[in-house]
Amino acid sequence: MKHKKYILTSILTMLFLLAIHLIDLLPIGIIFAPLIWGRIYTVINKRFE
Repeated sequence: MKHKKYILTSILTMLFLLAIHLIDLLPIGIIFAPLIWGRIYTVINKRFE
């Protein structure tokens, strides 16, 4: 069960990264990208603590 959840989170992370790359292309992305990146980094860091 835990393994399945890990696969799901990694797929979601991939989608997040893809979305961020698309957002980076937009002018608004310059404002929002650091916020989203910071959020992802905190989530990843909490998981690996």
